[in-house]
Amino acid sequence: NKMRVDLISVFWHNLEGEKHNEPILACSFDPSSSSSSYKRLATAGGDKTIKIWDVLEIVDKVEEEEEEEKEDEREAKVGEEQTQSRVEYKETITRHAAVVNCVKFSPDGAALASCGDRGEAFVFEKTTTTRK
Repeated sequence: NKMRVDLISVFWHNLEGEKHNEPILACSFDPSSSSSSYKRLATAGGDKTIKIWDVLEIVDKVEEEEEEEKEDEREAKVGEEQTQSRVEYKETITRHAAVVNCVKFSPDGAALASCGDRGEAFVFEKTTTTRK
C-alpha cells in the first residue's frame, strides 16, 4: 500500500493593515467533511484570529508521460488519475483578544472550539449556509 501525500499551502495569518505576517499555531480538519470533494480546515494564528479554509481535491488524468522525472517523484501512468489539493480561504473569526493557540472541530463537525493566550475559550456552532 502506498500513502499519497500532498503538500498544501496555507498562507500566514496577516494582521489587517500590517505588512508583516503572523504564524499559524494550530489547525484542525472538520471530520464531517472528510467524505466530500473538499475538506474544511480551521487555522489559529498569532493575529488573534481563526481562519476557515476549504482544501479542494482536483482530479487530473495523466495524458502523456514526461521524459524527465518530476521533482516530487510521483509515479503515474498514462490514463491514470492524479489528485492534487488546492486551498481556498473562506472566512475569518475574530472573537479572541489575544493570540489563538488552539482550535479543534467536534467529532461531528457541528462545533469549533478555540482558546487563546488570555485564557479565553470559545465554542462556535456551525451555521447553515449555502455553498457558492
